[in-house]
Amino acid sequence: MKHLLLIKDIEQSKMDALLYFLKSWDLDAELKPQQPVAKKISESSLSVGL
Repeated sequence: MKHLLLIKDIEQSKMDALLYFLKSWDLDAELKPQQPVAKKISESSLSVGL
């Protein structure tokens, strides 16, 4: 399985055209919303250099 990641948000019309193009080549393609990435702050990071 391969994944395609688009870094920038693109217009919905361009996304629709891209999905149509991929499907026209018999490639299974679907659009999934991006999951927000939670940043974890470690409390022990201050004691690392000790």
